[in-house]
Amino acid sequence: MKTLKQILHLAGAITFIGAYLTADSESWRLIHVYLGYGFGIIFSLRLLIGLVPRTSMAFQTIWMRANLFKTIVQDLKDLKLERLYKWQIWYGSGMGILVFLMYLLSIPLVLFGIMTYEEFGGKWFIKFSENSHEFIGEFYLSIVLIHLVLVFGKYLLLKAKNQFLRHAN
Repeated sequence: MKTLKQILHLAGAITFIGAYLTADSESWRLIHVYLGYGFGIIFSLRLLIGLVPRTSMAFQTIWMRANLFKTIVQDLKDLKLERLYKWQIWYGSGMGILVFLMYLLSIPLVLFGIMTYEEFGGKWFIKFSENSHEFIGEFYLSIVLIHLVLVFGKYLLLKAKNQFLRHAN
């Protein structure tokens, strides 16, 4: 299951980045559309796998991580500052919220893209679909960038911690 998760994660990242980079070019429109369909298929698979309990991609796991934010808020209310210094709870909560948002936004992103490409509805609805697709795509990109900053920040933090422990011994 872990290998499947990694493959779907990489494929989803590649299709999203490719679709984003080809979004503003009329000559690359068909590639943008196919990458968008690919992204939709990949996230549909991830959503289906998310229904399988006790996997790292299960919705329960993602929801539990996102709900760590409630713990942070409660610790702030109770002034339990020593618990707030632990970066793991911030990281887990942040990643849970970001991944939950990515799952949530992938559905309207793809659907509005399909409605735009297929020119579903009247002139007003097509324009609404196009603007919604573009807005969600930009918002999704910002979530992806925050996700990458958190992953890179964790990497740097753990690397610094390991170097400190090596020099301390």
